[in-house]
Amino acid sequence: MKERRSYKREKILKTIMITITTLLLSVSAFTAGGIIRRAQWTSEKRKAFENFFIGRDKEIEYGTEISIIELKKQMLKVDLSMENVKIDINGEEQPSDKVYKFLKVDDNKIKCTLTEAVEGEKISVAKTYIYKVIDTVKPKLEGLADKEITVGEEIDLKAGIVATDPIDGDLEVETSGDFNKDASGEYTITVTAKDKNNNEVSGNFKVVVKDKPAEEQQENNSNKDNKKENKSTSNNSNNNTNNSNNNSSNNQSSGSSSSGNNSSSGSSSSSNDQGSGSSTTPSTPSTPSTPSTPSDTFVYKSLPSSASSTFSLVNEKRTDAGVNALTWDSGLAKVAEARAMDLAKTGTFSHTTPNLGTPAQTMAKYGYSYSSLAENLAGNSSNSGAVTAWMNSSGHKENMLNAKYKKTGIGVVTSPKYGKIYCQIFTN
Repeated sequence: MKERRSYKREKILKTIMITITTLLLSVSAFTAGGIIRRAQWTSEKRKAFENFFIGRDKEIEYGTEISIIELKKQMLKVDLSMENVKIDINGEEQPSDKVYKFLKVDDNKIKCTLTEAVEGEKISVAKTYIYKVIDTVKPKLEGLADKEITVGEEIDLKAGIVATDPIDGDLEVETSGDFNKDASGEYTITVTAKDKNNNEVSGNFKVVVKDKPAEEQQENNSNKDNKKENKSTSNNSNNNTNNSNNNSSNNQSSGSSSSGNNSSSGSSSSSNDQGSGSSTTPSTPSTPSTPSTPSDTFVYKSLPSSASSTFSLVNEKRTDAGVNALTWDSGLAKVAEARAMDLAKTGTFSHTTPNLGTPAQTMAKYGYSYSSLAENLAGNSSNSGAVTAWMNSSGHKENMLNAKYKKTGIGVVTSPKYGKIYCQIFTN
């Protein structure tokens, strides 16, 4: 009896287990089928969403501006709610009210993401497009201006001209055109600049080469004559110096000193420079030219900017010659300016000015001490022209490139006769 009951119980348990297993398998099959069907439905919806995208890769010009709303319209059908569309450009999300300016040359990645809620489920689809930015912007040229020089004057045709590009920055400029600084006339110079993408810009300016003023030509001829004269006067100067040295040694016991000990030191000719010491009076200069009658209406004024520019040009020449640059001295500049102004107002051109005398006398008047002194003068219409004239004269060039001179001051003033008068004082 007990065995029969145990058998029935086992049979019932097996029946229950089989029923439960069958039910579980049925539920699992239903659930798996639902998941599969859901996945198929989602995939279908995604494909349907992809059909909303109408964007394409394209090329645009550098600096093109497009609103984000317009980008959305370019990438999706306009019947969609744009509130559910997000735009990322090169990894940065862009607000809908922004106007984007394309400044990155080459590829720009634009990702458009559409998100919609369908039957309680959010579905997102994204597409990425490439907007290739092409550099079509021409560089800009600045500083084109007509120039004027005198025959033989050196000129840097590229000076002051700048070419810039918003992408490549500063560019090299090239000049072309028939030009001869040694022949008077009007020349047209063409300036060109090209960026890395071969965008080119060009412009023109004129260079007028004028004949030298008659006064300047006469001065050059006079300098040539002075060189011949100095050969004979230098011997006399040396003899006078020796005699002065003898007098100096004889009178030292009585406390006196001769004024002629260093009269010829540092001087190549009286018209080129005049070297001296702190107790020195230079040798007798040549007779000054007859003063011209200054204009009553002409405005005489100092030109500190020209003095500064000339100072830079002189130091460039010294650097090119392997000589240390000069140091600007404001005291020497005052002396040089005063002497230049005296020459301009009196219409003279000499190392002995009518009101200030020799460089040494002017230095003494201004209370300036020194051990060696030289002076260069020029009458010219431009700073570069004055420096070029000095470089073309052996005496002036010697002063300008002399390594013993450490300090300088330059005065430049307006002149009705020359345009400008330049005076440069050198000391050590």
